[in-house]
This record gives sequence, C-alpha cells and structure tokens, in this order.
Amino acid sequence: PGFVIPQTSLSSTKVEKLGFNFQELYRVSSKTLLTFEFDSWREEIRSDLISISRLEGFGPFPFNDTTIGPSVPDSDWKALGVYVSGETHLNDVQFNAGLRWDNFWVNARETPGYVDDDDVLLIAQDANFSALNGSLGIVFPLGKGVNAVGNIGSAFRAPNVVERYFYGRADGNLTRPNPNIKPERGVTIDVGFKGVHNTVNYSVIGFRSDYTDFVQLLIFDSSGVEPLWRFENVGDVTISGFEVLVEGFRDNGVYGSLGLTYQYGNNNTEDNPVFVSPFKVDAKVGYRHNKNRLFGELHMRWTGDQNRIPTVATLTDQPTNGYTLFHINGGVTVCNQVRLSATVRNIFDKIYSEPFNGRSPNNPLVEPGRNFILSLNTQI
Repeated sequence: PGFVIPQTSLSSTKVEKLGFNFQELYRVSSKTLLTFEFDSWREEIRSDLISISRLEGFGPFPFNDTTIGPSVPDSDWKALGVYVSGETHLNDVQFNAGLRWDNFWVNARETPGYVDDDDVLLIAQDANFSALNGSLGIVFPLGKGVNAVGNIGSAFRAPNVVERYFYGRADGNLTRPNPNIKPERGVTIDVGFKGVHNTVNYSVIGFRSDYTDFVQLLIFDSSGVEPLWRFENVGDVTISGFEVLVEGFRDNGVYGSLGLTYQYGNNNTEDNPVFVSPFKVDAKVGYRHNKNRLFGELHMRWTGDQNRIPTVATLTDQPTNGYTLFHINGGVTVCNQVRLSATVRNIFDKIYSEPFNGRSPNNPLVEPGRNFILSLNTQI
C-alpha cells in the first residue's frame, strides 16, 4: 500500500536505415590484386515510447496504463568509410595489406518527453568520431598443402545510441547518459596454420586483442536510494584465445566437422575478469547422396560453464551454466532447383540461455525450446 509497482512495460523504437556500398577490383598483374571500397549509410532513430501497466495507491485497484517519455532522443547517425587493400605474391609467399578510414556524425535533436526525473528536458549533445585503421597479413607455405598464416590489424567502434544517450531503467538498473564516452579502439594479432588435403581440411589459430577505452556499464553515483549507472570507458582490456577447426569428407558422401573455441578476457586496468564466451565445441556429421539427392545432418553444440566473471562491486555479471544442444535436419532435392527439408532444433527441448543473454541477474533471457521447421527452397 502507498507505492507504485510496475507490472509490464513495452518499448517501441522506429529505426530507418539507408546505405550505399561500392567495390572495385583491379588486377595490376598476375600476382597483384588491388581492392577499393566505399560505403556510407544514414540511420534515423525516432524516439521510443514506454508503455507501462501498473498498480497504484492503496488496496486492490485495477491496472492503470500510462505512457512515459522516450529513453533516447531523436537522432541521425551518418557514416562514411573508405577502404583500400592489396594482395600480392613474392615467390610462393602471399602478402595482404589494407587501410580503412571511417567517420561517424551523430546529430541529436530536442525530443519531447526525453526528460530527467524532474521533467526537465534533456539536451543531447552531438558527436563526431573518426579513425584510420590498417591491417597486414602473410600466408607462408610449409609444404604438402599446409600454410602458416599471420595477421595484425587495428579496429575502431563508435559508441551506439544506448551507450551515449539512454536515460531510464535498463536491465533493472537506473541508467543515465554519458556524452563523454569515447570509441573503443583495439589491435588484434592472430597466428596459426591451415591445411588443405584431399579428404581433410584443418586450421589452428591463436589470437590476442588489446583494447583501449573498452566500454562497460558501471556505477558512477551510489549516493542515492538506488545507484546510478552509465556506460563508461574502463581502460585497457585484453581478450585472447584460440580456434580449432577440422573438416573431413569421403567419396561415399559422408562428412563431418569439429570446431573448438576458447576465449579469455581481462580488464588490465582493474586486474579483473571481462565476461567473454566460454569454451565451446561444435560438431557435425552428415551424409549427401548425389545420385538420390538425399541429405541429412546431426549437429551437436556444447557450451561450458562461465565462472570467470568480474568481482568488482560496479559490475553485475553472474556465472552462467553450460548446456548441450542437438539439432537434426534432412531432406531431398526434388529437382535441380527445388529442395525440400525438415529440421528439428533443440531436439531434447533443453532449457538454456546463451552466455551473454544469461549473464544478467535482473533479466536473464531463456532461448527457444524445441523447434520444428519444414522448408521448401527454390533457386531461379
């Protein structure tokens, strides 16, 4: 009695995006290929209204449907990118190099209803971000279909509309805008080898990514009844790991594959874990009959527990449980252009959450259960 209890809420956002991409390839010589690319897009975001059904006052009063203001302002996001890359061969060694320039413009407008707790209109700041990034790679033959590979490249990510402007309750937390948030920047190195043979292909790749100004949701004010959160740049972060893939196939139509992935994340500034995907195993075994045009595949996906989570008080990630899923599909090619197939996903109706969807204690998202899919595909 005497307080307001929100029961359900519904947010709606209108996003319109228009983009353009152009790419041209130039064969300079038999051993050298140049690629030029230009892309641009404009995204219009129109304010989302939050509709809340709640109980108010004392006693068993009926639900009252109310609409409150948007949590982000009307804004236009424009991007322009120019990319050039080259591939050349020196004897049997292949070299790849690329250079890309990006620029982002963010124009926010005064938006009715985008107000603070005192109903004062919030003024969202415009922003402009730009970056120049490059990459360099090498493919070195070791003999008998095996190549050593290595790449190094830099990366850039501009903060999105939620990270810059969100005002309201998100994922159970009172979240506020951060107009001073900076883009994430990173450098990634990967090395390994790949093999291509008559009946088997394989690759083993290790990688390390170092980020500066990594973005996470943190508490910035704990003086009130509830702490206030916002997206902030937490400092230097390292994410490393490896990927292994083996594919095999036989002339009788039987094939299979096995993939392993592992990541390890650490916030070097705070000497604390960063939540990343846990160890995963992906395995497939299948059969294709070219004469009778039959096909079938059994797919298993295993995801381990994620117990390495941040322990600092400003983060709320929780451990996630691992799971094993099985999918099966099969069908027949009726004619050259028509294929009929049936699929059962999550055969044993496993209750599970993907790690990044289950990491929040306030709003863990459960994935769909058993799915039956019947499809008819044609190609003209």
